[in-house]
Amino acid sequence: MGGFGLVDELSSKPGAAKEQIRVTYYTDPYDVWGLAVEPVLDKLMEEFPGRLRVVYRAFPIVRDIDEVLPADKTERIRFFQGLASLFREVSKRTGIKMDPSFLYDDPPKSTWPACTAFKAAMRQGTRRGDRFLRRLRRAGLQENRNITKGEVLKELAQDSGLDIDRFMRDFYSKETEREVEEDFEKGIREGVEGIPALVFGNDRGLQVTVLGVRSFEEYRKVVGWLSKKDEEAAYHSFYA
Repeated sequence: MGGFGLVDELSSKPGAAKEQIRVTYYTDPYDVWGLAVEPVLDKLMEEFPGRLRVVYRAFPIVRDIDEVLPADKTERIRFFQGLASLFREVSKRTGIKMDPSFLYDDPPKSTWPACTAFKAAMRQGTRRGDRFLRRLRRAGLQENRNITKGEVLKELAQDSGLDIDRFMRDFYSKETEREVEEDFEKGIREGVEGIPALVFGNDRGLQVTVLGVRSFEEYRKVVGWLSKKDEEAAYHSFYA
């Protein structure tokens, strides 16, 4: 199925709705719920072709794992066991297979590099960036690979059809690093407390922040509400 990049192309074609809905998607490649969000959003964008404009923003889960890990060795083991249990629970609820063994084999010290990598990929266009983000997420959550390492990122970037030299320059640039920081700060200001988070907004200043994974119908209702010209009627239909 197509990714978010297809929506950017469709929205620019003649006949697209004048008022588009902006969808700001806050994510981290290590977010276990991200795999469940993708197919729901794909369906949503098929439902509203040319109507949705997606902006990706990074919202790293952890800057330094040592800052959140318990000092006691036994407690650290329990910490990772708890994360592995979360993987199994999400897998059970969504039907998506995941491999949490990287938590024991080669856990990342930070999710910041993975976020920086997908922002670097976005500099080559939304279509390519979306393809890379999905490939990155599968590698980290389903293939037991450490997606914070340069050699792994380079291979995945090649798999995704990116310009490798440009990607690596952008990945190591201070500008991309600052962009991740700015994304995170914007998320905090918009009320993002966790991920996945989608902030829907229209040209008239109406905005809805949706935290966590929701059903297709719930997302669809948000888009429908923001699309109504009569704001009073929109309010009543949304909260009915």
